[in-house]
Amino acid sequence: MNQAELDKITIPDADLRPMVELRDVAVRYAAADGHAVQAVDGVSLQVRQGEIFGIIGRSGAGKSTLVRTLNLLARPQRGEIIIGGQALQSLNPEALRKARREIGMIFQHFNLLSSRTAAENIALPLELAGHDKAHIRQEVARLLDLVGLSAQAGHYPHQLSGGQKQRVGIARALANRPRILLSDEATSALDPETTRNILELLREINQRLGLTILLITHEMQVIKQICSRVAVMDGGRIVETGPVIDVFQQAQHPTTRALISDVVAHDLPPSVLARAQSCQADAGQEGSEKHLVRLSFVGEGVEKPILSDVSRRLGVDFHFMHGQIDEIQGKAIGNFTLVAFSPAQAWRETVALFNKNGIRIEDLSHVL
Repeated sequence: MNQAELDKITIPDADLRPMVELRDVAVRYAAADGHAVQAVDGVSLQVRQGEIFGIIGRSGAGKSTLVRTLNLLARPQRGEIIIGGQALQSLNPEALRKARREIGMIFQHFNLLSSRTAAENIALPLELAGHDKAHIRQEVARLLDLVGLSAQAGHYPHQLSGGQKQRVGIARALANRPRILLSDEATSALDPETTRNILELLREINQRLGLTILLITHEMQVIKQICSRVAVMDGGRIVETGPVIDVFQQAQHPTTRALISDVVAHDLPPSVLARAQSCQADAGQEGSEKHLVRLSFVGEGVEKPILSDVSRRLGVDFHFMHGQIDEIQGKAIGNFTLVAFSPAQAWRETVALFNKNGIRIEDLSHVL
């Protein structure tokens, strides 16, 4: 499919209808030592049509088991799996096979057949579905073009880079034109640059084909780059969920805060804390109150000169300790840790001004 053909595809906006719905799903299995393991424990979740939804957690959190319930490769002992309005557990074997063809899946280790070329690996699902050779050739050519591998059609897996292998895996997952794509740690075996490229490809596929994508990962950087909403798993349960930008800015659960620490630093490094403790007021601010605060900005808050306004109007001095400006979902976000020296009567008004301008302020003075 060329660019002109892709551009003609009209994609409906994600709406409020769930494409994927989990209701109180629980999965238990026996471990090697005979003990029962509760891999998924009462998970309820909705994923809207056309969105990219992330599920993140540490190793063993239950996220891979959860994603395997979506095509009943892992059958829950309790709960309902509803895909596109169909309750999968109620389907007969033939209807379930048909429903599974509408759910594509890509894997961490590619799972390509070494004896088949890139084109032949992509063709496999179409062959198993019983399509004729002419249709298979046409679809394989379309998919190779979509993932940018037309020139590598005749290459075997050992002749491909990791990123190219994953592109073959993505094309194969799309062969039956699914409505849902499940990505289970699909970038974990790739280097950072290749990871970014694969995620951009998934974003393009989502936008052009209207595909609903569930992305399983343990890397918050992956969630940050591509997902609109995220659910955080720990111990088989969802402990936090919401729009990605909200979760990054106002993480509530300790697991979430730990997972995003590589992207947004919530815990102060010892060197920063030492500088904050030793920071002294300027000569003109002797006797003022000392506050250690973290300011969180979103969107327009990054661009407003709030700090300079507060300093001029209320006589508060700010000393930058730590922070960054980043971008999530096309919105600028900023997180800064500062030491503020304020006249006693001015601090309450300072906090009120920050809140009025949409800037979240967290007082960390207790660690000084």
